[in-house]
Amino acid sequence: MKANTLALLTLFGFLAACPAPKDTGDTGEADADADADADADADADLLIGGEWTDGWANHTIDNGGWTMAAIDGSSTSLFNITQYENDFGVVIAQNNSANAWNADLWSRFDWIFDGTGALWYCQTIYDAANETAAVDTPAATSNDPAAGGCSGFAWSAMTAMTPDGS
Repeated sequence: MKANTLALLTLFGFLAACPAPKDTGDTGEADADADADADADADADLLIGGEWTDGWANHTIDNGGWTMAAIDGSSTSLFNITQYENDFGVVIAQNNSANAWNADLWSRFDWIFDGTGALWYCQTIYDAANETAAVDTPAATSNDPAAGGCSGFAWSAMTAMTPDGS
């Protein structure tokens, strides 16, 4: 009995120490952190919010969504962010119903700033059946984002866009 109690206490201690992704409230579920004002982290904006480009698409990112507009104008994809965690560089989003690919499914985006301060992202999964499956998808490997680690591909490097859109 004593060993089982110790194991349970250890498990609960581990779970309490693991931060959960931020809930943006877009799912309509009750906010798990009802006292968000008392928790400075709960109100933090998504660190990578802004306008970026990666050579293929222009990205507009804020707490509620990630828009990818192909530079050649051929397509635009929208991702409705439901959770994010700045400390771990994770965004969870439901693919918009109007997307040409994988509409209404779920995506996980992993992102990092490398040693030079450059932003890299990997859409680790783009066709998860539900939010839980997207959250449970293992993180992309970020040891050398230019060389790989993103489902067999290199991560995408993003640069901040200037006010004139370039």
